[in-house]
Amino acid sequence: VRKFRGLFTPDNPILSLNLFIIKKPLHVFIGPLKDLTKASFKFLNFLPIIQVKYALFTFIICIILGCNLVDIMEINRISFGAKPINDVTIKKWDRQTKKFTDCPAKFVKIDSENPIDLSVLNTLAQKWKGAKYIQRIATASHWMNMRKYVEIDVYALTSQQKDFERLRQNKILGVVEMRNDPNDSKNRKVWYLQVKPSVMNVNNQNNKYEKAGTSILDSLKKIYTRMSLYADDDKNIQKFYKKNGFIEDYQGRNHYSWSSNIFERLRIRINAYIRKNGF
Repeated sequence: VRKFRGLFTPDNPILSLNLFIIKKPLHVFIGPLKDLTKASFKFLNFLPIIQVKYALFTFIICIILGCNLVDIMEINRISFGAKPINDVTIKKWDRQTKKFTDCPAKFVKIDSENPIDLSVLNTLAQKWKGAKYIQRIATASHWMNMRKYVEIDVYALTSQQKDFERLRQNKILGVVEMRNDPNDSKNRKVWYLQVKPSVMNVNNQNNKYEKAGTSILDSLKKIYTRMSLYADDDKNIQKFYKKNGFIEDYQGRNHYSWSSNIFERLRIRINAYIRKNGF
């Protein structure tokens, strides 16, 4: 199924036939072959030539197994795409009132097996001029199911409110890549965090948002209990992370940590003080 997801859409019943064969128990019962035949040939008429052989093969297998058309159409409701994690409220510049007003947004998890999601990230890498990390995030998104020892998750902040099986690249306000920590199973690393360049441009009031980066970190805090990261040598970036509760722990150059546990945060501060002063 994973091999052919790039060729089929979730609404294509032929894909559903494959999901039926692979995921359902191979119990055989008499199905409405007449309806199945009509439906299958109807769908075959809309398939590109390159898919016809595979579709015919699937159709023949379904006839042999005696698949039930009702079960097939029920499986067809399965959808792939970005998964909404939580609702977010950010501030957007209102040209009429000349003030920032509340704007609803969604924090979603990118589906590494959905070619539409991956294509959106590639588009962002091309269109977000001056964005330092988006190309690296887009590249890493293709590795999420290929790396054995590195767990990669990619999330996005978007003003899009529905139809997340088809993310709209012009609605995405920021993207973040998370990785596991091989030395600490409870910790997750903020590998790259990229906010849309026009959102950060103070001179572009027509497309100006506030707290996009903060909203991304706040959403991550609802998912993970411990996080760490390496910040750039930019004082403003370091100030941003400190403002959002990350503590410089001196485990490395510009290394910061965060924990949801108050005692763990106290431990981080104490150890940071010891490292800083060489005790």
